[in-house]
Amino acid sequence: MDIEKVAKIARINLDENEKKEFEKELKEVLKIFSELEEVNTTNVEPAFNVIRIINISRKDEVKPSLRIKDVLKNSKHTEKNYFKGPRII
Repeated sequence: MDIEKVAKIARINLDENEKKEFEKELKEVLKIFSELEEVNTTNVEPAFNVIRIINISRKDEVKPSLRIKDVLKNSKHTEKNYFKGPRII
């Protein structure tokens, strides 16, 4: 395992003790992946998400909205039928 190459790609500096430690840890991770390769997945459908996604959105319904006068009546910063913001330019 070329730990120095992996460290260079990750842009981290490792001393010799850290290299030995990371080499052991990386070997353990690769061992786990090799064990996963042995799992029989012939009858398993490929999945893009591990959690089943269902649509929980409500149905889009047209409902009456507030009148513009009711919306603007609580603001003192209005002009005609709009909210008036501070001048930027």
